[in-house]
Amino acid sequence: MTRSLNQIPSIPIQIKNILELSKHEDTLLSDWVGCFSLKVLDFSDQIWFLDVRYAFGSEIFKQHLIDFLDFNLIHNQGNNYSFAKKKQKLILYICADDLEFPNAYTGFNFTKLPYSKEKFFATNIWHPIPEHYLPASNYQKVYRGLVAIKFLSSDLAKFFYSFLNTNLKSKSEKSSNTRSSLNISKVSNICNDNDAFQYTLPRNAYRKAEGGRRLLLNDSNLTKTNLTVITVVFNNVKFIEQTIQSVINQQRNGLEYILIDGGSTDGTVELIQKYSEHLTYWVSEPDRGISHAFNKALLLSKNSWLNFMNSGDYFIRFDILSLLEKHSEQNILTGFCQSDGFSLPSKNLTNQLGIASKAKLSHQASFTKKYIFTKYGSFDEFYYSRMDYQFWMRVLPHEKFYFIKQYLAYYQKIGESNKNLVRMYKEELIINSKFLPAVYFLRRLFIIVGSFFYKLLISRYR
Repeated sequence: MTRSLNQIPSIPIQIKNILELSKHEDTLLSDWVGCFSLKVLDFSDQIWFLDVRYAFGSEIFKQHLIDFLDFNLIHNQGNNYSFAKKKQKLILYICADDLEFPNAYTGFNFTKLPYSKEKFFATNIWHPIPEHYLPASNYQKVYRGLVAIKFLSSDLAKFFYSFLNTNLKSKSEKSSNTRSSLNISKVSNICNDNDAFQYTLPRNAYRKAEGGRRLLLNDSNLTKTNLTVITVVFNNVKFIEQTIQSVINQQRNGLEYILIDGGSTDGTVELIQKYSEHLTYWVSEPDRGISHAFNKALLLSKNSWLNFMNSGDYFIRFDILSLLEKHSEQNILTGFCQSDGFSLPSKNLTNQLGIASKAKLSHQASFTKKYIFTKYGSFDEFYYSRMDYQFWMRVLPHEKFYFIKQYLAYYQKIGESNKNLVRMYKEELIINSKFLPAVYFLRRLFIIVGSFFYKLLISRYR
């Protein structure tokens, strides 16, 4: 088999030995099924993980995140898990000879797979996943490729057909049945018929564009769903796509996705338009900052659970809806959020901890029932970057939260809080002075001032 694998067109490595062969994990995401997985050694003695999959539809190309995250990524804090990039990965999609696929691995412009062997070999089918998609990955490099069955060597094709005959038919039928059943949103008891929401935002003279399924459907056709994910963005064309993909590729139907753009001019709006059919509602128009954008989205949100996933941040697991169903009796659910070598929060949280510790909740990894916002109010637009901190400080003395000891999201340090540290620390001190007892306030003041000067020195002498 080693020789056959090395004959795959344009494969970016040459395999010396196969160390392990196992069945690929069975998953039904994005129009493919897993066949088998290999752990191999190349001629430079580097270890690579090769996943062989069968692609039976073009949905596989509307993703990046699924291709490098480990499926159902569930890690307890006590497992000493590191997100260090230590491994290389190859993903080979085997497909039917007539499958349509895009020229690039994003976007929706499809072309026919080339038929002639000479033309196929002239095409570089192996695509390195862009580096900025890999910060939370457990892999240093990830390549994926596409090859039609007709271009496999005879022994590899025979091995694949053997798998195909015994496994693929049942898997494809299972996937088809699953997708059909999931097209009808499950109405859970956590949905509230009395949740008030706006269908769309009022017309605005400065609006650049808007779209989404709400503009195509009547109210009567809008089904209830159990989670609203809200993303706000402004001029972030490089990172917004991975955020969108982490939401729309969630297992099971049953969420709505609202995206508020502040009037971007860098190509962000054009990229959002490519995903318009997957978004519940999106709009691009100037706003008064993140708090204002959050509050506009709150008016549009229809469902029980709310999550705020900012541009560039993303879920690192694809079963969020199943997770919420397991904890439907809770009002605030939160877990760990990973970012460049640290976790937010840095330790397990319980309801017995002081409010200063509770305020470390990450909004990317938190899910809040909509009625909490109805009861305690929306985000305070006085705060430009710490509006979520102020919200938690306002709510948590009166409401309990449930903490899950698992990583749920990834946070990239590219947002407003990191662009203007002085304003962030100033806002946090104002909030602390209003909500914290003196002993907590002085402690937080010492930590904030020390952290500020430390970062100032590091940036000056780097």
